[in-house]
Amino acid sequence: LTHRTARRTDIWLHVQKVHGSHVIIRAHDTTPDDQTIAEAASLAVYYSQARGGGKTPVDYTMARFVRKPSGALPGMVLYTDYQTCMAESNEALVERLRVR
Repeated sequence: LTHRTARRTDIWLHVQKVHGSHVIIRAHDTTPDDQTIAEAASLAVYYSQARGGGKTPVDYTMARFVRKPSGALPGMVLYTDYQTCMAESNEALVERLRVR
């Protein structure tokens, strides 16, 4: 799904070492600001097994650096050239964004 949905320059996020959703930020040929990355990281934590676990490391990179190994299970990817931020699950943010 990540490769069918994301453009190469979009930003891909996922919680480190925990099962959870992949989150995509549409880059529109610009670098997302820190608030956008922080909110997307919070979504990644909320929709992962780390929800409720406090501050959690979330990796992010351009979608072009994400690849699916041949024969891998659904959702399994490898990625390079990433950065890591710390985020917490934020239910109020999820509800606010759900309204959009």
